[in-house]
Amino acid sequence: MTASVSRCPRVFLLLVALALGAGAVRASAGDLDAAQSKTLASLVAAAERIETNVRLAEEAAGPGTGRPSESKVRLAKTRLASPVAHLAEVRGMLAALPADHADVVALGRRLDAVGARITALTARLDGAPGAPAPTAPAGTKLDYRQEKELADARFYAREVEGLATALEALAAEVDAAADKDAFDHRRLRDGVATADKARERAQLARTRLDALPADGAGVRDVVEQLAKATAALDRAEPRVRPVSTRVEGLIDPAAHPSFPTDLRRVQDLARRFSDPATLFARPRRAAEVVTDAPAAVEEHARFVAAYRLLVLQGTREGEQAAGASRYFEESHRAFAAAAAEAKAGMPRAIDEAVAAAVALAEQAAAEGKPAFFLEGVPQRVAQVEDLVVLQTALDAAAGAASARRLEALRADVAQRRDRLRAQIIATNDPPPDRYRGDDRAALLEAATAAWKKARPDVEVVGVRIPSATWERDVLWRRQGRTWYLIDRSHLQAIVLVRHGPDLVAMQPVDLWRDHLKDGALAATLLFDPAAEPAPEHLLPAEKAR
Repeated sequence: MTASVSRCPRVFLLLVALALGAGAVRASAGDLDAAQSKTLASLVAAAERIETNVRLAEEAAGPGTGRPSESKVRLAKTRLASPVAHLAEVRGMLAALPADHADVVALGRRLDAVGARITALTARLDGAPGAPAPTAPAGTKLDYRQEKELADARFYAREVEGLATALEALAAEVDAAADKDAFDHRRLRDGVATADKARERAQLARTRLDALPADGAGVRDVVEQLAKATAALDRAEPRVRPVSTRVEGLIDPAAHPSFPTDLRRVQDLARRFSDPATLFARPRRAAEVVTDAPAAVEEHARFVAAYRLLVLQGTREGEQAAGASRYFEESHRAFAAAAAEAKAGMPRAIDEAVAAAVALAEQAAAEGKPAFFLEGVPQRVAQVEDLVVLQTALDAAAGAASARRLEALRADVAQRRDRLRAQIIATNDPPPDRYRGDDRAALLEAATAAWKKARPDVEVVGVRIPSATWERDVLWRRQGRTWYLIDRSHLQAIVLVRHGPDLVAMQPVDLWRDHLKDGALAATLLFDPAAEPAPEHLLPAEKAR
């Protein structure tokens, strides 16, 4: 468990955040406030981790004062890299707390002690195999101020060593990665920060070394130590920084301007597949979704491929893309199962619907019940029509055969209906007029204009709108390789037009509002204006007044 402490640089990033929250200005002496106490507690915890890592490094080196074997040296130096790199950070943050506070002083002494252990172990690891602890270096004796500068330079050089070691380990992972674009961008970003910090520490070391005599006691050793660490940094950084720069560019939201639209499209397409039980209860709507499904699946595949890297990198957009993809797959899986079930049951459903329509038409004709051809028979025929539309979408060949049965059914019903034509017309009533929206006048005018454009020679007696509300529909449609968003509302008006001296025909007109074009209104005729209306669409002229 403790052996993993040295691999937890995120702990120190947290400490930095805490220290910044406590304030960057050096505090005065006295009791600590809440933020300073919190910072001190974090620094104590960090000091404990540093001590643990130093102890692990000492254990790796083994007992004695001579230089260990090469394998032990490598292991000990690896374990020593983390405490070397982070000791200065803790010291720097400790300097922001009241210097004469007892707990701050105690922690400072504790850090000095562990720093001395690091210095001693480093000297032992750098000595000759089996040699005693190194003696004082030869050269011009330094005064106490110069000794302090040299000690600081040595400390920064060791920091550079530790940081370079960590960066070289990351560079090795990057080198081995089969797909460098998928390498965790957070780790790459941390690697760049490590390189920047190492460069800054190297400069601090050089500044101090430049102020010392070149032949000063111990100066040359630190210069060589820094040169070796800088060389390692020079080898590792070019293998990490360019990859980080590329990946950061690839995951930059600015590099994916179409993402918001693509995300919404996949979510909307998935939503069309959701709740298949309700969907397949409306066969015509289900037929639309069945027809659009292959294009939706293809679009989902394109979306997954286009934003694969964002998902792998775990960015905010990647998490959104992954969530949308899961939603699509789950919804489509349930939809596909419902579609297969509907396809299997369609022949029986059509048989039953055709039989019900024929039976009701036969009863109406045999018993002379014209009202059945107004309410009942048309609905049964419409049910067959809807089922045939859905079956055609599910199975084109089976749908074609059912379409022929539908034509035969229509002919059979029309023959029986025409026997009661006069009675049907006499029984018929005008449609209700329920719509009371503010745009009612505009709708009446649009419906009238659509009819007059097709048949300017036929008198319009009136217009009724049976539904009280619009029905809104939002969906995506693909045309060629381009997707278009459709957001529109539908309402049907019934235009009453003169049909001879004694009759009025009821002609349906579909009204559409396009919400993507400021609610632009369009009107289309549902029936051929030149065709003879069926009896159920005719009524005595006096009823239309």
